[in-house]
Amino acid sequence: MGPLNGSPIYIFARDKLVRAKFLVEEKHSDQNEFIRDFQTLEMVLRDRYGKPTDERAIWEDDSTQDETKNYLDQDRATPSSILPSDRFVGLAVALGHLRLYTIRDDSRTKVLHVLAGEDHHITHQVEYRAVAIGDNGDNKASAGAHR
Repeated sequence: MGPLNGSPIYIFARDKLVRAKFLVEEKHSDQNEFIRDFQTLEMVLRDRYGKPTDERAIWEDDSTQDETKNYLDQDRATPSSILPSDRFVGLAVALGHLRLYTIRDDSRTKVLHVLAGEDHHITHQVEYRAVAIGDNGDNKASAGAHR
C-alpha cells in the first residue's frame, strides 16, 4: 500500500468480503523507522479518505521515555505528536508500551490504521471493515482469512 511492502488478507462471511487487511512487512534495524512508516502510510490514507474521525497514541508504560505517563497522555496523545526522531519510541512500540491508531469511517466502511507491538515484535496494519458487519465480523466469518 503506497510505498510500503506488505501482504493483503481477505476475510469473508457468508461468501461476501467483510474485511480486508494490509499487513506492512518492512524490516528496520532502527525501530524508530516504524514510526516513519506509520506516518508515511497515514499520509496516503489522509489523501484517500480524509482526516481520521479518531486518532490516539496510547501509552501503557513510560519506562522507555524521559517524560512521565501523565505528560505523555496529555502532550503526546496523538500519532502525529510522535516523531521518528523521538528517543526510544520504536522500542516503546516493540515492548507494547505504546500503540498508535487512527480510525476513519463512513456509512459503508471503517478504516483502522494500527502500529502496535509485543515482545520486541512490531505489527503495522490497515484494516478495512464493512460497517454492516460491525465489530462482530470475526464471529460470522465462516471461510476465514485468505491471502
